[in-house]
Order: sequence, then C-alpha cells, then structure tokens
Amino acid sequence: MLRRKKSLKTGVLLLFTGVVLFFLGCRKDQNDLYAYSLDKQGSKVFVLDDVTPPLTLSVSYYESKDCSFYLHLNMYRSKYYVYNYKTGVPVTNFGLEKFPNPYGWYFINFDSVFICYRGLKNIIILADSAGIEMYNRNTESDLYDYNKPAVLCKTTNPILVRNDTLFYTRVFIGVDPRETKRSEISLGGAYNLKTGERTNFVGFPHTTFQKNYGYTDYWYNYTCFNDTELIVSFPASEYLYRYSLKTLALDSVKCYSDYFSSIKPMSDTFEDKDFIEETVARYYASSPSYNAVFYDKYRQVYYRVAELPNRKKDFDTNKPMESVRKRQTIIIMNKDFKKIGETYIGGNYRIMCTLVTPDGLLLNPRDPDESKTTYDIYKLVQNEK
Repeated sequence: MLRRKKSLKTGVLLLFTGVVLFFLGCRKDQNDLYAYSLDKQGSKVFVLDDVTPPLTLSVSYYESKDCSFYLHLNMYRSKYYVYNYKTGVPVTNFGLEKFPNPYGWYFINFDSVFICYRGLKNIIILADSAGIEMYNRNTESDLYDYNKPAVLCKTTNPILVRNDTLFYTRVFIGVDPRETKRSEISLGGAYNLKTGERTNFVGFPHTTFQKNYGYTDYWYNYTCFNDTELIVSFPASEYLYRYSLKTLALDSVKCYSDYFSSIKPMSDTFEDKDFIEETVARYYASSPSYNAVFYDKYRQVYYRVAELPNRKKDFDTNKPMESVRKRQTIIIMNKDFKKIGETYIGGNYRIMCTLVTPDGLLLNPRDPDESKTTYDIYKLVQNEK
C-alpha cells in the first residue's frame, strides 16, 4: 500500500512537471514560428521631482534637429517636464496652468500642445508651450451625444492635426445595444478646427452589438496613425481596422495572438444584461483581450498588445483594479500587416505610458520607487534559424 501511494505521488509529480515543461516549450516555440521577436536590452531612467508621480496621462518622445527629448506630464500641476532623452538630464519645464484639470493632453511639438475638456462643454484647445492659444473651440457636444466630438487624447489614443483638420477618436461604454443602433454611434472622425465641420467615420465592429461582452472594458478602443491611415484596435476583435485619412475608406486585417483562440462573450444574447461591477470585472479578468496598437516608423512595423486571461480564483473583490491586470504579449506585424512575431512580456507594464523611439519599444514597468520613471527597452531582433 505504501509503495502504491509513493508511485501515485511520483506519477502526479511527473505529470505536473510534464505540463509545466509543455507550456514553457510552447512559449519558447513562439520564436520558432516567426522570424522576429522583441528582446529586452537595457533601460532608460528619468528622475522625477518630489511633486511629480510616475503615473501620467501623457508622455512623449520628440526629436528636433539637434536633440531628442522625453516629456513627462505632471497632471496635477498642469506642467510638462522636459528631459534630454539620451542623457536623462532635465532640460526645462513649461506650465500650462491656465488650462487646469483637463480630460486629456497630447504633446505634438513645442508649438502645439493639444488639450481637451469633457463634460457639458467639450472644449478642444491647441496651444504652444507658452500657453498661447491657436485654437479654442467648444464642439457643442455632451457625453451623451453619440455623434458629436468628445475628443479622447492620450498615448494609446493619439490625435493627429493636419492643416486645420483634427483626426480623433472617443470612447463609449455602458451603451445598451437593445436601445441603440450601432449606426447611431460615432467613435471618431475628422473635425475642422476653423469651421467646426465634422465627418464621422469610425464605428464599432458588428460583433460588439451582436453579443454581450460586458458593457465596459471590451467597449474601449485604442488607436495609432501611420502616414496615411488611422488604425483602431478593439479589445474583443482579432482584427485591426484601417481607415484611410484621404478617402476615409475602411479596411480590416487579422492580427491575432497565438496564446489564445477566440474571446467568448458573457452571453450570446443581451437578455442576460448584467451591470454588476464585480461580475463584469471578473468576466473581463478571466478572459483574453486585445489592447493598444503602436506604429514604429523607425522600423516600419506595428505592435499590438494582447492580454492573457487570469484565473477566476485569483480575482480579489477588495482589489478589483489589480485583479483585472493581465499578463501580456506583443504581436509584431510588418508594414504590410503580416504577422512576423509575438513576444511575452508579463503583467507589470503600464501600456498607457508606452513610447516608440529609435532605440526600440519603451515599456514602463510599475515601480514602487516613485522618485523616478523607468523604461525597459525592447529591441526588434531577428530570430536565429
């Protein structure tokens, strides 16, 4: 009997070891499937002052003829801190105190900082680093107007200004698909800063209005621009949606993760409509999803973040925000949107603070030391055959 128990324990141990090795092997084999991967090679550190937190809604990498800069926004003081990117040494800072507590910021260059407010009045402002306004318009919208601009601007949802036209996106969550048609909601488009004329052309995928994905986290969108297109990533879709900035025509391309297959909805119909926060958060945390998309103009590739499901038993109702943090991978696509790699990066990065620089893809880890902000440098490398 003792020998039988010992054999059973040995068998269980061998089975467990085999399962672990299998999953490790699968992860390792991802590099064998594709020509490229991302390799962490060093980091960059920028020391913060005593009143500036590492977490911010706006970071930027900016190049001039003679120098390159890292910019970090202190949201609470409406001030940008400017660093020499190569040395990490602070260079200057500029305050935009006349625009307190905005909804979003986006640094274009020292002559163009985009600022937006949301609420009963949706004001969009384009100013220089001295706070001198070039544009200040009320888009005459409110948060519940499905077709008028309530502009979203952050690193994972940048804006683009060409001549007098602003290309933008917005976010809607909590919409009831039983009461609202997909065609009634615009997620963004083109807005003329001088005339106020707008053209709506960004919308939800059909699947969002066909099945119940929980009404919150899966309703976000993430965007980037290349020279000719606006590219949109939705959390529940394996596709990327490409809008021509010239014709506004839509095309879509598959961009899927090899770490999971499909994303199952909470239910196939909207009869089981559920707004209970814990239920929706638990569903999102235990399901895979897609996140931000970035264009790397230096290497002419795209990066899309995929998120792996957490275990349901690990969901902590006392810490719901931490419980919905997922382990992540980065899908790599070439300029023709063909998948050329996928790299596992774990679950400790603030994707909203991601930057693309000549050094590579810079990912911002959550660090208990709030006296600095650190970026891990991930370089695109060709896999050995």
